[in-house]
Formats: sequence, structure tokens, C-alpha cells
Amino acid sequence: MTVFDARFKYNLRIFTNALLPWAVRSIGRMWTIQGLYRNAMKAQKRRMRVQKEMGFPVPPTVVFSITSYCNLSCDFCYSRDYNETHSLPQELFEGALTQAKELGCFFFTLTGGEPLLYPNLLEVLSHHPDAVFFLITNGTRITSTTADVLSKHPNIIPIISLEGGAEATDRRRGEGVYQQISNGVRYLRERDSLFGFSITVTSQNCYSLQKEAIFEEQFPLDSRLGFFIEYVPAGKMPDYSLCLTQEQRSSFRQWFLCLKASKNMFLVHFPGDEELLYGCREAGKGFVHINPQGFVEPCALIQNDKYNINKMPFKACLGALFSEVNRHGDDYSNIENHPCMASFSKDFLQKTSGSVVRIMV
Repeated sequence: MTVFDARFKYNLRIFTNALLPWAVRSIGRMWTIQGLYRNAMKAQKRRMRVQKEMGFPVPPTVVFSITSYCNLSCDFCYSRDYNETHSLPQELFEGALTQAKELGCFFFTLTGGEPLLYPNLLEVLSHHPDAVFFLITNGTRITSTTADVLSKHPNIIPIISLEGGAEATDRRRGEGVYQQISNGVRYLRERDSLFGFSITVTSQNCYSLQKEAIFEEQFPLDSRLGFFIEYVPAGKMPDYSLCLTQEQRSSFRQWFLCLKASKNMFLVHFPGDEELLYGCREAGKGFVHINPQGFVEPCALIQNDKYNINKMPFKACLGALFSEVNRHGDDYSNIENHPCMASFSKDFLQKTSGSVVRIMV
């Protein structure tokens, strides 16, 4: 099995662990999910053919930060690192989506800022029923009306960011936010909609998360998906004390693997799962990031202002970016207690003039 086959197979667990268990309750859902699976396999064949023709990898996943606008101002949020607030123009967004699908991309992660502040987002996504969209949201914008629309489009899956109980969530996100999130989750549950959660794992909560009774009380395990993302020091005021130590990371990894084995869910631990995927998946090897200004970047944590989908086709941006990162791959810094390989050395910064890394350790 090639590296790219392994990564695509990993992504397909969304069907076996999340979509199908949810769909069995309805004949209509089963037809919808089976259609999505067929489209996924078609996209994979197209992707393998295209990347063989082009000579560089096409990622199965594209991450769009479609807007840097947000109704919250959370601590250590990487999107706050932008000096100005932007939104990707709708025409540019839809064009990039179409181009990416033509290359064989199938999974799309939409983040921000708060993506539900993007005008007509759900209507735009409804034009693309042949792809899966993970909507990373703070949950406060999920109204009864929003939940109605989402229930009709199971390929659009809201992933709600959480911190823990009311105290932890409101401390980071603002007073009363936990109740707003709870209301949004209730709307989704009432419609039996597919949804998931995302948790930032820090040195402060990694051990409390491992107490299963507390975890099941605080987090919606009746959801079908869960993402555990280790804290990366980012934003204008990074807090390095929140990074996991090696001991904490090892302990959490073992707990996560036990949880994953016991729950019939699609669960992801980043960056821990990268050891199953032959290392970092950035720069087209597993995903690529497009920021609110249209620049194509190795990942959401590394700014690059060279290749823009407003000036170059997505395919050309992807090829140029992969070539650049591949040339300087040895310049990755291996820094103790850093959760991922997204810290480039100063030498790399000098070689890639115009690029600015958000993470400096």
C-alpha cells in the first residue's frame, strides 16, 4: 500500500465509523451515504490518475479558512494572528472548490474565524453534494433554522469546538458561550443530525479528559465524530505552558487509543495519528490550506503569501507549493515538546522570502 492509499483509507473511516452507523436508521440516508461513498471512490481514482500525470501529490483534503471574522475572541486562536480581517470571495471559493474536485479532492474542512458568519455558506455547499464538508464551528451560530438546513445535507457535518464544562468553556470563550453551544447541540439532536466535536488538548486538561466519567459528562459522545487537537503555540500571544510534555502526550495517546477502540465513532488525534500516516500530512501530502485571502499554504499554521488562487489555478498553486516545501524539507525543526512539525527553522524563513511562520518556538 502506498503512502497516499494509506491516507485515503484512513479518511474513509468516516464512512465505516460515522456515516453508516448514523444512516442505518433510515433508508433514505442509506441511499445518500452510499452515493457519497461511490463519489469518494471515483474521486480517489481521479486523484491517483491526476497526480501521476502531474508528478506531485494531490491531497484528498483541502482546508479552507473562508473567513477570519468571528463573533468570539478566544485565547490562543491561530486565526487571530492575521493583522486584518478577510473573507474569501464567494466566486473564488466556489471556483477553488470546483477545481479541487476536478483534481480528485473529496474531503473539505471549513474553518475561520467562524465559518457560519460567511454569507450564504450552506447554500454554496448545497451545490456540491458530491463531497464531504467538515464545518469547524464554535456552535453559537447554530440556530433552529440552521439545524433544519443541515439535517437535509448530511454531507455537511458541523464539528463543534468545546473546552469542557461551562466553567472551562466560558473562561476561554466568554461568559454564556457554553449555554449557546448547548442550545446548538440540542437543535442538532432534535433533528437527529450528524455532528461532531473538537477539543483542544492542553497541559491543563489532558489528564482531566482521561477520566472517562468526566469526559462523557462534558462532551457529546452521542455525536459520531470527535477530534482531539493538541495545543500549538499560535496567535499573537502564544502560551507555551499549555504545550503537552512528552509524559503527558504519551499518557494521552494511550488513553485515546483505548477510547477509540471502545467507541463506535470516527475519532482523530492530531498529531498523534500522523505516525499512522508516514509523518506530517501538510503541503499536499494529506491536505493543503487556503486562507481567507486566497493564498495556498502548507497548513493553517504556516503563512505563505506566494501562491494565490485569484492569480493562479489551484493546480498550479499546489504544484509550486509542494516543490517549495519539498526543496526545504530538511529545514524542519525538531523541537522538544512541540506537537507537530509545523515549526520551520529560521534558515527556512530566509530561503522562502515572503513566507511568515505563525509558530515560533
